[in-house]
Amino acid sequence: MSKATPAVMRTGLVLGALATLAVGFSACPPSTDRGRPCQMPRRTDAGTTFLTEKEVRARTGTASNATRDFLAFGSLDCDDLLCVRDATYVTDAGDDAVAYGYCSNPCDVGAACPSFDPELDKRGDTKLNCRALLLDEQTLEAINQDPGARKILNNVKSPYFCARGSTPDAGM
Repeated sequence: MSKATPAVMRTGLVLGALATLAVGFSACPPSTDRGRPCQMPRRTDAGTTFLTEKEVRARTGTASNATRDFLAFGSLDCDDLLCVRDATYVTDAGDDAVAYGYCSNPCDVGAACPSFDPELDKRGDTKLNCRALLLDEQTLEAINQDPGARKILNNVKSPYFCARGSTPDAGM
């Protein structure tokens, strides 16, 4: 039985630690908050408040019959400050409850939109896809020419965002 030298032992420890780190990093989920629940903010002259279920339902349709997607810009719950409520979002919250959606971000057509929780990506009703949620690019460009509108839309130039479902709403 031969004795290992301290240098060989240190090299073995370092290589073992590096192998452990490599395995750990390859198993990490994407660093994102996409799909995480968020409150839907509303900006007012007095600051930020939150939309109620009644207000969001008035714009999207009833809880059981929503027909439109809804975006709320400025959500501090989300890295990209964008909270989405798609037409398939289900909630039984009362009219006066704070409206919730989920964090999203702009994306390029065909781009992957993995969620913060890989389990959400495995289910058809919670998997995020890159799809149109706003008006078409030409209309957005025209709106962004108005400084007041540009402020409201945060100068968004593309209608594509990570969202549940596959049907493009595109402001319809």
